[in-house]
Amino acid sequence: MRDRRQRRGHSFLYAVLLISSQLLLLSPAREAVSAGRDIVIRWEPGVFSTVSANAQQGSNAICREGLPGLKDGNCGEAELFNLRNTMSPCSVDDRVSCIKGLDVKVGNGKWQPARYRSPAFLESNISWKTVPEVDVGPSNNSSIYLSNHDNGAQYLWHTRVAYRVQRNEITGVDPGPSRFEIEVVPVKEIRGSTCPKELNPAFFTNLSASSENCYIRTTEPDDFNLRMTLSLRHEPRGWIATYLENASTKIVRPESGSNKVDLIMEGRRSILPGAEISLPQEDRTRRAKLCESDAFLELTMKTRDKCLSDLSELYGLYFGMTGPNRVLGWNLYLSLLDLFPELDRASIERPAWAFSVPMNADQRLSSCRVPQGIYGIAGGNAMVVSEEVPSWNERDASLEFQVAAPHLRKDGEVASGFYEMQLNVEVAQCLWGVEISASNVKLSVISENGKTKIATVSVIRKNNMVIFRASGFSYSASTLKVTLLPKSSRLRCEQGSVTRIAPQGTLKCPKGWKPVRPR
Repeated sequence: MRDRRQRRGHSFLYAVLLISSQLLLLSPAREAVSAGRDIVIRWEPGVFSTVSANAQQGSNAICREGLPGLKDGNCGEAELFNLRNTMSPCSVDDRVSCIKGLDVKVGNGKWQPARYRSPAFLESNISWKTVPEVDVGPSNNSSIYLSNHDNGAQYLWHTRVAYRVQRNEITGVDPGPSRFEIEVVPVKEIRGSTCPKELNPAFFTNLSASSENCYIRTTEPDDFNLRMTLSLRHEPRGWIATYLENASTKIVRPESGSNKVDLIMEGRRSILPGAEISLPQEDRTRRAKLCESDAFLELTMKTRDKCLSDLSELYGLYFGMTGPNRVLGWNLYLSLLDLFPELDRASIERPAWAFSVPMNADQRLSSCRVPQGIYGIAGGNAMVVSEEVPSWNERDASLEFQVAAPHLRKDGEVASGFYEMQLNVEVAQCLWGVEISASNVKLSVISENGKTKIATVSVIRKNNMVIFRASGFSYSASTLKVTLLPKSSRLRCEQGSVTRIAPQGTLKCPKGWKPVRPR
């Protein structure tokens, strides 16, 4: 079944938009993508990008060695700048946020520490030193870690903790990056002349290269758990989005004399699906179907008539499905699913170990928040999601999260979905007005027609978190819904568009208010 309901669109595209007059991709990829002028729309699991160090002031000028003026909110003499970098290991510089450790568990084996080997690439066209005042580490690209195991196996891990810093992020109370995007994948290294001579769109998810060496994803080990420890300049705040199974997080606050906190993230890799449609130039009927999609028109900022006349110029849309970017492909995927049934079968599957950490996000639900720390953790193996974090439904007093992915795996078997959410108990009590436990709350998986799907669900409370897990449900589109059991519910009253929870034991709403009837 497919979700035909309209959903809020996103005009911003984190992706690659390929148009004949403006190519927003590495130039070596142009010929590979444009051959035959096919239109290709692709949802890729994970973004395997090295994120080389890069900083710009104004529109073109580069901030040189030391980033002069950065600690004062400037990049050189310009006030507008955009800096991208990846976090270094603490052994390189521990004055800023850094990678403190990476541990690996393959299959049912023992946990083994992985050691830092080197940056992914030694060459760079720009460099700067650490700027501790704004938590910017030394210029760096992704790191390579090496793990050895009892069975003699040895694995390389391409480790990317990427961040971006803009002017507004270094002038606040806790200056520094507002978010870290983390992805770790097993890779094989190739050196010298055997590296591919030309890059193609697979660069983003399958190949990372320089002139001296390159890294290609491997399927070995096929099953692994990782535990990453990040040493952060200040405590993260907001929702952590993950792709991990059995995810767990722990914050270790500073000892006396230390100004940093440790964030420990652990979980099993997941298998993420990708989907693709390819429309040859001669297939005008199917190409014209794109212009029937309101989401496609909004994304490309075209009218329906203009869309039909410009189709010959457009030849690629690419969505990298990491962290918040899964949201950006949501509307288009559901909009095209009915028009192109092949999107309901995965075209690619890839293991992923990834999560994103907000450093100062006020991602409150309703008016509920916590004074510091993590509000919750949410994620699973969906290809796209409607929002990065769950949403609070005032009318039903429910917490909801919408997910979608191809109904079938690449081999034609029905895909099995999983979803995990951990909710801070303070936020949970604020939302429902009662203390939440495994005995008074339930998790349901709802199909697009409103029926409850078959799924294995569990609810436990641990370490100041209420943990909800659902597995074994089917895609295409599903809504995960958390509600109180009826006997635990408190009276809810509304006045116009305002809804309030009545005090415990209240049987009637105050004058001017009326009770909210459950749907």
